[in-house]
Amino acid sequence: MIIHYLKIALRKLGKNYIFASINIGGLVIALASAFLIFHFVLNEISTDHFHKNKDDIYRTIIWLDDDGDKMPLAASSYIMAPNIIGKFPELKDATRVHSMDHYYGGQLILTGEEKIKAENFIVADPNFFNVFTINLAIGNKQNLLKDLNSLVISEKMAAKYFPDENPVGKTLRVKNIKELRTYSITGVFKDLPVNSTIKAEFIGNIELSKDYYIERGWWISGTDTYIQLKKGSDPELFTDKLNEFAKVTHPDRVYTYSMQKLTDIYFNSGFIEYYNDPQGNYKLIITYALIGLIILIIASINYIIITTASSSERMIEIGMRKVMGAKRITIIKQMLSESVLITFIALPLAIIVSEFALPTFNNLLGKELEINYFENWLYLVGIFII
Repeated sequence: MIIHYLKIALRKLGKNYIFASINIGGLVIALASAFLIFHFVLNEISTDHFHKNKDDIYRTIIWLDDDGDKMPLAASSYIMAPNIIGKFPELKDATRVHSMDHYYGGQLILTGEEKIKAENFIVADPNFFNVFTINLAIGNKQNLLKDLNSLVISEKMAAKYFPDENPVGKTLRVKNIKELRTYSITGVFKDLPVNSTIKAEFIGNIELSKDYYIERGWWISGTDTYIQLKKGSDPELFTDKLNEFAKVTHPDRVYTYSMQKLTDIYFNSGFIEYYNDPQGNYKLIITYALIGLIILIIASINYIIITTASSSERMIEIGMRKVMGAKRITIIKQMLSESVLITFIALPLAIIVSEFALPTFNNLLGKELEINYFENWLYLVGIFII
């Protein structure tokens, strides 16, 4: 019976191709727009949610006493992480991250006669790969950053500098105004999602920045310290303990500690001084979501208007069906089958249009969104719900 309904629906659409083209075309544009907006909204609100330990990871914030005013800084001492590990029962791990993009003039990749500025070159502790969910394409996370000459690169950089070959064991020369260092590639990690607050294409050992910061002791450096608490631990209680610990280890400090949950960093770091990383905006997300909803409502109204305009022709058909003995529910099913058919013809076309429109959409938003259908089940579910 369903096949029968669909056959009749296809015949009607073929006969009234102008009506069908307008309806399908309008629906394709509306659905493609809604898909792109939904992808943007989903991408924003899920920032850093891909980390398995996201609910237990915190970034330390220092509140510097500036002539009686408290100045929040997303920085900590270079020696903080190794000095607090093992000191608190709630603490599972602590790791440091530091950007090298501006360290000694930035990092230049030397390839023959060419010098290429390295973007998103960071250094971290070896346990960085235990705290954060960084999926490896090649390598063993237990010995990725075993020494100063170890370097882990993204799949994107592997394809750029070592096309069509396994980069592990190969070398990469990197220069700054301080030194020229030859790194040995120890692993390749899968490209981080675009909604990661930690941006990395190259990851080296944290001790590369040691000479610059070690002499500062407990004073503030450009190092981010991330703390992973054990499941069920109270972050506020741990913060109190951390400040009590600080009174003993560095009583001359002029700052106090607080902690910021990893999944709050993207949306709630506007209060931090000298913080220039991209920030999310809930108002913008709501605005885009409302625009997507309005587009879908307009498309629905457009369909209703066009269908109503052709209703006089359909009344004759419906009358003939009733004369032939068709029941009311049968006629309803037939009409609905046509609407469903139009929708499912528009669906794949809308997906194709959204793919072609994605680069323009990215330019408009200043984003680098990618649609990975089979890696994002929530997006697939959202598409079919829409």
